[in-house]
Amino acid sequence: MSVSIRPTYPDDVPELLSLYNSCAGTRALFDPITADEFRTLFLPDVPFPNPDHADSVKVCLTACDASSELSGFAAGNTVPGSTNGYITCVVTKYERRHIGKALLAELEAKLRRINPALAKYRIIFYNPALLRWVVPETDDALHPGMPAMDVGSRAYVWFQNMGYRNLVFLNAYYKKISGDDVTYPEKISKKMKENEQRGLRITLYDRQKHGSFLPLIESLGSADWRSAILRNEAREHPLPMMVAVDESSPDENGRAFVCGFAGPMERQDCGRGYFAGIGIHEDYRNCGLGSTLFAGLCRGLADVGADYMTLFTGEDGSARRIYEAAGFRAARSFAGMEKVVG
Repeated sequence: MSVSIRPTYPDDVPELLSLYNSCAGTRALFDPITADEFRTLFLPDVPFPNPDHADSVKVCLTACDASSELSGFAAGNTVPGSTNGYITCVVTKYERRHIGKALLAELEAKLRRINPALAKYRIIFYNPALLRWVVPETDDALHPGMPAMDVGSRAYVWFQNMGYRNLVFLNAYYKKISGDDVTYPEKISKKMKENEQRGLRITLYDRQKHGSFLPLIESLGSADWRSAILRNEAREHPLPMMVAVDESSPDENGRAFVCGFAGPMERQDCGRGYFAGIGIHEDYRNCGLGSTLFAGLCRGLADVGADYMTLFTGEDGSARRIYEAAGFRAARSFAGMEKVVG
């Protein structure tokens, strides 16, 4: 099939949206999206809602044949001057007609023209275009962003054939949280009591009782977590934050030292318990605070009305043991993929 590749026009959206949604739940794990969501995710003239991604430039290309039938689209983005270009998706109406190959090749070329510094094309969770997906074998539980390429999909093999190689493997975890589902396991309860005897307590953050987050933020060294914590603290009514505090090391105002965080905590419209991250100060690791803080997070999210939790971590990550000990199950495996610019 002979196709031409051109920029995606606003008038293309209804037909391309229908194509994307027709793949949802059949050829891919994608959850159906609205026309406004399509524009926000893919179209260059609509900025990403997160101000942290204001410098990202989006590319969206459409494939059409001689009869003007729209047979697919591909989308990605990059930040000029950075070394990474992100491939968000390649969606085609027909398989084995080389439409996807043509779309991907032109998408890669366009990203490189926009950003001459680009050295790698990536399919990974750093992509600001978050594709919502349905967690298999659940009551339609949703996760807000596809972390990488679903290894159970045909697209995974296809991208390998297009020159993309495995960069990292990730597992997505799921747990329903309600009632007895968030009862602390005996091992966790025991560890909590041991730590409390040392002055280490898991509790909700209280500005009157607990010190600044800044020492913890500096120790963690994550720009994303810094932004999430400080943005929440700047709110008129901050979302609840679960913290680990050291009551044996108060500051000059008698407030306990914050040595760990989990949150901010919020129930999303789909019922998912949201939290930006979880981290422990470097001076307080290897004493069981990670597992007890995570257990407190699960309880806290249930208390704010969340129905379930989803998250992902590296296949060999130490966090994996914490999640599995708390009763989470691995729901899906993903591969972060990369192609070096040749």
